[in-house]
Amino acid sequence: RAEDESQIVLRDGVLIATRGLGHDIGSTSSKTMIAALSAREPLQGLHQLYLVTGDNGTEVLNLMCRTDEVGPEIVDIGARGYETRHVRANCASGFGDITFDFWVSQQGQTVWQSRQWAGPELGHMRLRLLKE
Repeated sequence: RAEDESQIVLRDGVLIATRGLGHDIGSTSSKTMIAALSAREPLQGLHQLYLVTGDNGTEVLNLMCRTDEVGPEIVDIGARGYETRHVRANCASGFGDITFDFWVSQQGQTVWQSRQWAGPELGHMRLRLLKE
């Protein structure tokens, strides 16, 4: 939560909501994306974003996604390097192809860094976990 009360909400490293950023994500159905980060194999499924419209309504955006492991990578955050596996989700939507990237710890499920799409107005966000 920022000083201006805007928020980015994550569940297991997956963006599930934004508040106060304009054209916010009200919520998501993110089971497929979360499962993909713990699986050590390709996974396919639906990722849904519920976008807040200007009249306080909701627009559902369906993304058909396939995840694959790109490979091991070192992610530098501050003065420390983290051994991660890079997981990429390629998704098809009415807005075209959308890519999500996650750098997940080798031994656990910690998402150290990600690049996630936050809707057609906000575009992609790059997020980093500063401490576990």
